[in-house]
Amino acid sequence: MKKLLMIILALICIFSVDEAYAANVVSPDQFLCTKGNQYELKKRAAEVKVTYHFEDTGKYKYFYLRVANMKPNLKIKVGNSTYKYIEGKTNFDLTDPYGIDGETVKVYFYGDRGHPCVDQFISLTEIRLPKYNIYSETDECVEYEEFPLCNRFYKGTINNYTEFKQKLDEYIKAVNTKPNTKTDSSIFEKIAIFFEDHPLVLALIIIASVCGVIAFAFIKIRNKLKRAKIKF
Repeated sequence: MKKLLMIILALICIFSVDEAYAANVVSPDQFLCTKGNQYELKKRAAEVKVTYHFEDTGKYKYFYLRVANMKPNLKIKVGNSTYKYIEGKTNFDLTDPYGIDGETVKVYFYGDRGHPCVDQFISLTEIRLPKYNIYSETDECVEYEEFPLCNRFYKGTINNYTEFKQKLDEYIKAVNTKPNTKTDSSIFEKIAIFFEDHPLVLALIIIASVCGVIAFAFIKIRNKLKRAKIKF
């Protein structure tokens, strides 16, 4: 009986040691840049938002990139600059300025320290910067800001000022020949504003209109009865 108990205790000790060993065994995936680890970083990189912003200091005009929702174990490379994740600082601006002539900026994502895929290329994001329209600053555009060629980031091509002025003149001519529908709409707007400021007047007009309709109907019915020689 004692031998049987000893065998059972020995088996329990062996299984306990095996379980403890298995719990402390480190998976090779924790050290290797496997496809699973790369996929994990790609998902993180896809959640990072990179946008461009325009800055006009009065003396200089330029674009810069802004990063939002930066993730751990990632770093960004743009040109010769590298930007890493900093705990508690997931949103930040990139320091490199870009010109106003229109270009495409390539933003590379790599794995960073603390991850098996350190320095491994993860993904690429391309940011297309618009071209700044210098003709938007002309005096002609002050009055016609809604004209597409007066937009600061007009997507078309304007070869020179002569071409710009010619297209602007055509636009002005087209605007002046269109029927003026703004006058009618402005009259209705003024009437609406008047009734908003004087609700009592509107109520009296409605009451008078209803009474007028009732009186008209009453007279019409009475006349029909008279013609039929029925006493009313």
